Amino acid sequence: LDTNEHNQDPFEVLRHFAQNKHFDEMSGFTKHTFRGFRFRRESAKSRAIWDGFQAIVNNVWWTRVWTLQEVIVPLSVRFCFGLWQMEIQDLLAAFENQITHANSCCSSPFDRALEFDMGLMTEFVSQLSSIIGFRTPVQDASSDITQPFGELDVVCRNFNSRKCQDRRDKIYGFLGLVDSPNTIDFSPSYNVSHYEAYIQATRALLEADGGNLRCLTGLGFGRPCHESGELPSWTRDFSADFEQAMNDCDAGRINMQNVYHVSGDRAASICFRRDGRELLVRGIRMGRVQNLLRRPDQSDDIDHDTIQALQAWIDQVNKRENQSDLSNQAKISDVAIDRTRNFFGRHFHTTSLLANSSKTQRQNIPTAAFWRTVTAGCINQGALEGIFESAKLTDKDLKYLISHGKTICNSPGKLRFVDQKKYFHTIVTATTSRTMFRSDSHRLGLCYPDAEVGDEIWALFGGRVPFLLRPYPHSEPPDGSSARVYHFMGECYYDGFMFGEGVSGNRAVEEVVLR
Repeated sequence: LDTNEHNQDPFEVLRHFAQNKHFDEMSGFTKHTFRGFRFRRESAKSRAIWDGFQAIVNNVWWTRVWTLQEVIVPLSVRFCFGLWQMEIQDLLAAFENQITHANSCCSSPFDRALEFDMGLMTEFVSQLSSIIGFRTPVQDASSDITQPFGELDVVCRNFNSRKCQDRRDKIYGFLGLVDSPNTIDFSPSYNVSHYEAYIQATRALLEADGGNLRCLTGLGFGRPCHESGELPSWTRDFSADFEQAMNDCDAGRINMQNVYHVSGDRAASICFRRDGRELLVRGIRMGRVQNLLRRPDQSDDIDHDTIQALQAWIDQVNKRENQSDLSNQAKISDVAIDRTRNFFGRHFHTTSLLANSSKTQRQNIPTAAFWRTVTAGCINQGALEGIFESAKLTDKDLKYLISHGKTICNSPGKLRFVDQKKYFHTIVTATTSRTMFRSDSHRLGLCYPDAEVGDEIWALFGGRVPFLLRPYPHSEPPDGSSARVYHFMGECYYDGFMFGEGVSGNRAVEEVVLR
């Protein structure tokens, strides 16, 4: 990591947790009988310890594409910082122990420390957690390398914030981490442009998965290169990088896709045309975006952003509710409306727009649909194990959200660890970088903010989630076919249509061309 000599061990903070010590045993902590825990770093030793740790956390080594193979592939890994060293087994122990202490016996000192230098620990945990899952046990005890973990699509998405000089390495640099790379008809070539490499990779992923459309989901679509035509709208811009928190939410939404089956048992049908730049697929149109709700500007605090978005959306839903007949939607009682008003008003120390609404307007808010949408119809059933493992939202959990959603979202830091991960983490995962829409059939949904009124909601065969497609104006069907031409806008959540409802019955099946 570094070639300079340091008098103070920069790994000391990590060694502290590797030895399973408490937070308040760290240098800089003092405990007062009546004032609780205090955290300071005035002493020279305390400053040196945290300055050394900061040098590790901020080192550019963590940001590079090619360094991933150095830490993921070898079975034995040693981190070196000047003359100081630490084995990866000790680093992983520190990682696990820190999380355990922060969520149990040491929650109080951890909260105090977050106001100071422990933000470094949070950042380091985020960096390391994105790597740990890819170091799986070896299959052969005699092997000196780990078993590669992921599929190419998952690996590229998880590490898209990594830096490299050549944008083609946003794919090529991850091939050594791919599980069963021989199943993908794709090999690196520096004789093609980075855009051509991205197209080839996406085609290979679609063909290898038998038409599974998962590689068409997530971040990286709707970019300027798609608008200019440099990259087909259905090909991810792999060079786009996002904050790790955004990538974590994207990974959570990949997990959510395992719950859905929007296209039912309809088999995928894909075909490439015009030198592989057009993608022909089949599917059923399920609706059209009629209203897009505004989402406040996002900051670096996705938890706070989530609460702001919920406030904005429910206010906008409330104002428009009396303009449509939603008699078939679930209604909310005056008591529950009061809870909602208190939630939004108290959090921001302002009077919610709900408080100024008429009684009729308040009664018409489709509460069940709202909470089902902001959770994307899922719940985290892996909360007890501290992991994100999606399951379908149950009626019991939905009723709990209707009654206690304001508490869950208003004070997530005060929740039990299980409730925070089960409910609030699910809402954050479902809504981050998304906004809410209403369709022409008065259904709610979640989509990316670059969507527009008039975008069509489709169940494309082979896909587990719905997709938004934007009709190309005045476009001619290719090769004399009847297929309509669309600009691909990405996946969405569409309440009431996530489990095959949109492809049942006698709905018309159509061919569409994505450019």
